[in-house]
Amino acid sequence: MFKYVVFVPLLVHGLIHLMGFFKAFGLAELRQLTKPISKPVGIIWLLTCFVFLFSAFQVISGQELWWQSAGAGIFVSQILVVVSWRDAKVGTLANALITCLIVIQVMFRLYDVLCG
Repeated sequence: MFKYVVFVPLLVHGLIHLMGFFKAFGLAELRQLTKPISKPVGIIWLLTCFVFLFSAFQVISGQELWWQSAGAGIFVSQILVVVSWRDAKVGTLANALITCLIVIQVMFRLYDVLCG
């Protein structure tokens, strides 16, 4: 059950990162994003999407170290949020949620190692 609780936010958050890529390359009209996004930054939005989707795949396939790639995704995602704060500040909530899920996963893992 926990893996589905983790999978869905990773998947959705990853797909939301496509918005920055689409905006940068003019692939969609996104009125929600009011600030322009350069193409190099748009590529970073796309790569961050891939990192979150990779993490979601790791979760659903039962790989225990999904939290490492998700942590890297959160780091880059939060930088993108800060750069586009007016348009993307809600992304901080998604990053915080995923961070909480990572902490829970690490706590489960530590419990297994120490008390297992």
